[in-house]
Amino acid sequence: DEKFAPFLDCRENRDAVLNVAMADIDGFKEINDTLGHQAGDALLKDAGHFWKLHFDSHEKSREKLAVRYGGDEILLLARGIPFADFCDETASYYRAMRKICYFGETSFPFSVSFGLASSEEYGCGWAWPELLAAADLRMYENKKHRAQP
Repeated sequence: DEKFAPFLDCRENRDAVLNVAMADIDGFKEINDTLGHQAGDALLKDAGHFWKLHFDSHEKSREKLAVRYGGDEILLLARGIPFADFCDETASYYRAMRKICYFGETSFPFSVSFGLASSEEYGCGWAWPELLAAADLRMYENKKHRAQP
């Protein structure tokens, strides 16, 4: 919350581009149900750490932030980056991500579904709730089709 709310300050400046990706771990409930909640927690930590380490950056005018949002969802936010570049970066990082979680003596594969949206799609009339809703809807559409960014 300390970083997330201030990050959205650009919502007052309608000329600032804000991009959002909703990332959701596929089959997370089944992982918890079959391997236990500690395995699920290990997976959340692995995925969160990856995005925090590789995606988060605070360059002036090109900020990126990864935050946990809900159960197994991670929000990737970027401002000052064209939407096409944001889409390419997100896909590139995901391809580089090790999609195997190691938990004790067990290892298991996982995948992530994404939904991406940008204020560029809405012009100066954008609002945070509609960006988040668009990213969430697209993530569920991609999850249904098992498509990736």
